[in-house]
Amino acid sequence: MGKKIRVSKVNIYFDRNSLIIKISGIMKSGTLNLIMKQLTVANKRHEYTITDIILDLSDVYPISSAAVVGLVCLCSALMTNKMKEIASPLNFYLRRPSESVLTYLATLCFFTQMSNKANLLGCEDLVRFEDKREQRSRKKQKSVSFDSHFDDDGKPIILPIKTIPCKGDSINDQDFENACQYFVNEVYDTFKRLFFSSHFNFSEGALREFCSANGELFVNIFEHSNSWGLGAIHANPARGTTVCYHDVGVCIKASVNSSPKAGREFEKFETDHEAMKWALKEGNSSKLSGNGRGLTVVEEFVLEKNGTIEMRSGCCLLRKKPGDQPGDENWRALNVPWFPGTQINFFIPCATATINNRG
Repeated sequence: MGKKIRVSKVNIYFDRNSLIIKISGIMKSGTLNLIMKQLTVANKRHEYTITDIILDLSDVYPISSAAVVGLVCLCSALMTNKMKEIASPLNFYLRRPSESVLTYLATLCFFTQMSNKANLLGCEDLVRFEDKREQRSRKKQKSVSFDSHFDDDGKPIILPIKTIPCKGDSINDQDFENACQYFVNEVYDTFKRLFFSSHFNFSEGALREFCSANGELFVNIFEHSNSWGLGAIHANPARGTTVCYHDVGVCIKASVNSSPKAGREFEKFETDHEAMKWALKEGNSSKLSGNGRGLTVVEEFVLEKNGTIEMRSGCCLLRKKPGDQPGDENWRALNVPWFPGTQINFFIPCATATINNRG
């Protein structure tokens, strides 16, 4: 057996009218930067029509939940012409990965999401497999307690956050209302059971504010992005919980600059970094009735628990790690290849994992 690649490697090349995206080794959220950088370079070398995209994950292991959500957003952006200066393909193909990665992708409903957003060819059996898996999962959740499930053989709990195809025109729009109701009923309940478990044991008051803030982040996907979005929760007993919210919308800068408040309460922003810093300042909101508290509450909660949080929009990535202080002035800023939309990832370690690491 060949030696496993312990870093992310990306190779993008052309084969006739097909664009091949081959990823090897460990795949995490930062791998998206490697893909976008190479896509931009590859596009400058070729100026002919791309009819197909082939995503090759056959040499990937392992893959993170943030990477899966990012991949769906990337492929959707390519297939819906949000990145037409790079490629405007007609078809999407997937070269099958290893069984472990394939199972994980299915658990996060990767194939169902992709079939909704792209012309996903050759994966019809995988979409059917996901549907059956989700039906079995619903039946099991009714009979298995959360804490015992969390301890079962060290297996992670993974919850894909359902999405809607486009922004609702108002809160009365049925799809938008259903998506928000799903978050309240399913995701809020998962947060509550997860963080009240013995692995975290957070206070009820802090958790209530945290769940409410996550609900605001979820709604922001549709209200700010003018697009569709998705998310995932991945709880691992040995480490902690990762939560992802991604959309392929208009980015924070465009959203803030198009606010009715722009030009009156603040001047329009020239860079993604400036717009993000303004949006992260407590009390600032581009919505007429917003309080600007959503991400601030999540940030404080995550940092208090020695977690990590990052936010990406346009060409800017902001990040905070354990030991960093809350506040808009304390974010580490990195320039990254442009990507449409906004991504928020955060990780909260288990109390037991923190103790073990100290030892």
